[in-house]
Amino acid sequence: MSLIKSALLGDSPTGFRALRITNPDLQRFLKRDNVHDLLGSNLSVTASALFRVNGYSELIEGYWGEDGDLFIRLRNAGVKCLGLKSMAIQYHLWHERRAVNPEKSAAYARAVLDTTTVRCEKGIT
Repeated sequence: MSLIKSALLGDSPTGFRALRITNPDLQRFLKRDNVHDLLGSNLSVTASALFRVNGYSELIEGYWGEDGDLFIRLRNAGVKCLGLKSMAIQYHLWHERRAVNPEKSAAYARAVLDTTTVRCEKGIT
């Protein structure tokens, strides 16, 4: 109950991620029906959509970016992604965090503004 209270009071902005919300109206009210920060572990798209954008880019190295890159290309291709936050149980395997690379972070921030790129150079095919 304290997790719900914390989320409602805004003390924990990610508190609702721990709750399974199946009511579509409540999902819309809580803004859980739209994907804003995609992670591969909470994404659902068709296989044909993945092939259309050539899947995950094998050229991305370092800390984060591969999930966002895929999301950007899916968005640019007009694919509706289903975010599974608050809709499915998710387990995360603990691992050491990689160091953040400011150069790659800046490149990713620029990529978010890109509305044209649909396929990656080195992916599934």
